[in-house]
Order: sequence, then structure tokens, then C-alpha cells
Amino acid sequence: MDTLPTELLIEIFTRTRGDRSLDIQASDRTPWTLSQVSQRFRSIAVTSPELWTNIHVNPSLCMRLRDPTMLLSTILLRSGSHIRFSWRKPSKHVDTEYYHAISHCMLAILLEFSPKWVSADLDITSDVAPHLRALQGRIPLLRQLSISCYDSGVRVISGFSDAPALEEVTIRGMDQRPHFALSTSKLRVFRDGRISGLLVSEIAKMPALEVVESISLPPAKSDEVVTLDKVRRMAVTDSLFSRPGGTVVVPNLEELGMTINCFSTGVGSCHASVGIAKMIEVSGCRRTLRRLSLFLDERSNDIFRLASSVDELGLRVAGRELNGVLTELFTQMVDTKGEHWLPRLSSLAVTQCDDEPSLFFDEREDGVLSEAFMGMLTERRLQATLEKVAVDVWTTSVSKMRRMSDAQRGRLVQLRKGGLVVSITGNDFSTCRTFF
Repeated sequence: MDTLPTELLIEIFTRTRGDRSLDIQASDRTPWTLSQVSQRFRSIAVTSPELWTNIHVNPSLCMRLRDPTMLLSTILLRSGSHIRFSWRKPSKHVDTEYYHAISHCMLAILLEFSPKWVSADLDITSDVAPHLRALQGRIPLLRQLSISCYDSGVRVISGFSDAPALEEVTIRGMDQRPHFALSTSKLRVFRDGRISGLLVSEIAKMPALEVVESISLPPAKSDEVVTLDKVRRMAVTDSLFSRPGGTVVVPNLEELGMTINCFSTGVGSCHASVGIAKMIEVSGCRRTLRRLSLFLDERSNDIFRLASSVDELGLRVAGRELNGVLTELFTQMVDTKGEHWLPRLSSLAVTQCDDEPSLFFDEREDGVLSEAFMGMLTERRLQATLEKVAVDVWTTSVSKMRRMSDAQRGRLVQLRKGGLVVSITGNDFSTCRTFF
């Protein structure tokens, strides 16, 4: 090994380290172990910044170390000009004078190196929040920021309103408190994991935003027209679409994912499709929308009529009462005389949850798959458009689900030979059974 070129050793060391975080208390792992092999290995290891970044700091786990502050300083000095780190609160309640002293000193050291921060992932508690004010104007390189705050004692988080390079922000917490200001001039990705998130009108003030993810994005006010010019991807809950509200215009939307807001009361998904269809029509994004994922409801076909450019579709179906909606979808996908829905679809994934699944796995004499589904597969494969289909049925007991008939299995085998990738499975939370 000593004869290998330095550049090759650095590449080997970097691959050995991988993408794992560097726990400062784990002295029995890379890169510490590399620096103990030989004098040459040590010289290369301590002068290779890529081995000393992506640091994981949890002060409660450093209490047994002889001098954790000196250790952290050494790592930060070796990490060069680009520091990536995560700061974690204790997994259990720790309220000792020694812990608070170590936590305060380690945080002060990290803040001292803030001009080199590129990525920061922070668990913010009431004893940490006041110190973040020192970041104001001192994080010129910060591009990625992730904040978790579930401490009701934190009212304000400051220090991040002057971050000129900030491009990606993730927020996790219980509600809109604590209040904090962000630098949004270059923000491209915004993920809001709070139960009560930002208003869509506030998101519209982020001029460079391309990706929006929110578990609770309230609709616009009834008289508002909110335009998200550059947004290409949205992953939101049904609350944005199922309540009466204003108009959201997303002219360049390429991907839309919708989930159910389990925290809302009195709001269901039954009218979400009406709102989504309205947004697609008003936005004029039917030619740009490529990927769509949603919960099926009684009006979902309003969307499928408009989604002429979608090539990837994911559907979640709850209950057999929606079988008619799915059957109509499959029928219209092969209708060449009238409306021809989803003409460019190449990938279809359906997840159905039902105590007695009756669309894909019924009790008929001639097999377990609906003829509408099988007919759609056959016709779309002949048209050489559909390439991949995955069906996953969740039920109370997989053992009660009948085997697929030999005739239908033979048809699927022929489709697979023709190039169609097909997967059909059943699950009951303890068993997964592959039908095809």
C-alpha cells in the first residue's frame, strides 16, 4: 500500500468513509483508524478535508470523552472550507450542569466556524435558539438548511435571514411557531413538515422556488390568484385542493403528488380532484405535467381527462366503492373513438386497500383479475406505450385471496414476453404474496 500514489490512496480512503456521518465520539471508525496505520497514512488522512466533513454532533454522547471541545475543533479545522454537520438533541432528557457546559462550548465552536457552513441540520431547543442570533451575516456559503423544533419554549429563531447562497430548506415542527425569517432570494427547494405550514401566498414570494413539499398547505384566500411561476414539483396534502379557496396557477408544473392530511378534521379528499383539475386547467400545465400521484376519489376522472402528457401515474385506492372509477379509467384508456385518457402513460402503479379486494382480486369463476384491467394491459401493450405496471393490494388476509387463473397468467406471460414489466402482489401487514 505504501507504494500507491497519494491520489489513489485518497480515493480509497474516501470510498471507505462513504456517505456516513462522522460521529466525533466514534474513534474506532474511519477516518480515525486510517490515521493510526502509518505515518504516511496519517499525513494523507489529516490533510484530506473530504474525510472530515459531514459531522454528527450530539453533546450528550460526548460527555464521556476527555476533551470533546478540542476534538470538535480538530475535526472542523481538518474539514477545510466546506462544513456539513448535524446537531442533535439528547434522545433522553439530560439536565445536568456538565451536559449544559459541554453543549454550550460545542455550539460556540460550531458557530465560530459558521462562515464555512455549507449544510446544517439542527435540532433546536430553548437552550440553543438564543445563540443562533450570532449567525446573522456569517453564513455566506450555507446552501442546505434543515430545522427541527418541537420545543414549545422556542418562540423565535433568528440568524438565517441573511444567507445569500441558501437553496434548500426543510422545516419540521408542530405549528407555525416559532417565528423565523429566511433568506429566500435563491431558495429552490422548500419542504414544510409542520402541521400548520406557510400559506401558499407566502410561498409565492420565493422567486426562484422550483420544489414545494408540505404536509399542510392551506388554500389561497377566496379572492386570491396565486402564481408559482417556476415551481416544477409539488408534493402536498388534499387540504390545498379540497377546501373552497382562491386560484393557484402553476404553469410549468411537471410533477404533482397528493396525500391525505391526517391532521385535518372535517376535510376529506372527496373534492380534492375537483380542485386539482381546476388548477391544471387554469394553469395550462396539461402539456408539461409528466408525473402524477394521488388518492383516487369519485371525481378523479376529471383529472385524467386533462392529463394528456402524464407518463407516470401512481394511484392509492381506499375501498371497493371506487372500483367503478377505476373501471372507467381502464375503459377510457383504450377508447379510440371517443375520449382517450392518458395517451402517453408508460408507468402505472396502483395500491388498493380493502378488506375484500374486488377489483383486482375478485371471486369470479374465470379468474381473479378484472377484464377491464386485463383489456387495458393488452391494448396498451399493442400500442407500445405502456411499459411498466405494478399492483399492490393490502387486505386483512392474503391467504383468503384466490390464485390467479391459468388463463390470465398465460395472458400476462405473453405480455411480459412482449416487453411489459408486470408486478402483482398482495399484503396483509405480515405476509407479502406475489401473484405475478
